[in-house]
Amino acid sequence: HVFIDTTDIVKLEQATNSIKCQKIMFTSASHEFRTPLNAIINAFDLIAMKLVGIKSEINLLLDGNSGNGETLNMLVEGSERFVSMSKNSSTILLSLIEDILDLSKIEAGTFSTVITKFSIVDVLKEIHQVFEFQ
Repeated sequence: HVFIDTTDIVKLEQATNSIKCQKIMFTSASHEFRTPLNAIINAFDLIAMKLVGIKSEINLLLDGNSGNGETLNMLVEGSERFVSMSKNSSTILLSLIEDILDLSKIEAGTFSTVITKFSIVDVLKEIHQVFEFQ
């Protein structure tokens, strides 16, 4: 009788099954994260639009009078900065999640690329803004 040690084969099969489960879990989790993050990003857009409206109304109400108007404008501008930073950070997080999904697509052989134009100056400003408060 010949005995073959199948321990390594069993370990390899278990590792392969574990990797498949991890891929499925990452893909599912990534999809679940995208929906609330998109809602957060959209909420920041709405807040930013409201702040612009508030700033305009402050300027109209004061019509050139300074004093409290300057303070209110500074508060609104500070809020605009925090909203912008929060939106940019959320967008970066969403991009990371989409990168995880892209890895799954690469492994499945369904990944495709799209060439788009972007402003490097805007990208650098967003990066600076994210790390400004650290």
